[in-house]
Amino acid sequence: MAKQKRDKTFELIEKETQRQNDTLQMIPSENYASAAVREAMGSVFTNKYAEGYPGKRYYQGNEVVDELENLCRESGKPALPVSTARLCIIFWTKMGK
Repeated sequence: MAKQKRDKTFELIEKETQRQNDTLQMIPSENYASAAVREAMGSVFTNKYAEGYPGKRYYQGNEVVDELENLCRESGKPALPVSTARLCIIFWTKMGK
């Protein structure tokens, strides 16, 4: 299970890399970091400013961020000893939150 989630995470990183390579977002709060900065920060997600919650973002171009945030939220559920009906996980990263 952990390997599948890790594989899905890397799949989403590749998907976001392709989206950023194929589009030019003119959002002042975002930038395109150099390869050296991305390597230091971990992935192309360091380029993103993703204010808001999945499906309810302020800026466009956050579909893959939504997928990653939802994946992280789902990954955290088994670790918590509460009913998933009452569970609310908010996954905040350095992507503008």
